[in-house]
Amino acid sequence: VEETVEESVSETVEETVGETVEEKVGETVEEKVGETVEETVGETVEEQVGETVEEVIERTVGERLDEMKAEVDAVDERVDRRPREDEVEELIDNTAEQTEDADDERTERDDG
Repeated sequence: VEETVEESVSETVEETVGETVEEKVGETVEEKVGETVEETVGETVEEQVGETVEEVIERTVGERLDEMKAEVDAVDERVDRRPREDEVEELIDNTAEQTEDADDERTERDDG
């Protein structure tokens, strides 16, 4: 009888301990897997959002820089097309000289 009781108790203890260990291990594994998945997904989402925001900023800044460069180039073209002050003065002087020369020639012909 004692042997049977010992066997029964031993079997019961083994079953109970085994079930308890399996439950605890299962719960612990589930918790750890859950935490790891949450952390990994969270980090991945943060990285992707960070990269996406960074890409949008780079693209937007790049587009704006391109627009500004085009505007600056347009202003440069307009400035380049305008005669400079010294060119205007030279043109006026040349025109005045040509007019004087023409007047002198007419005067010489008329006097001649």
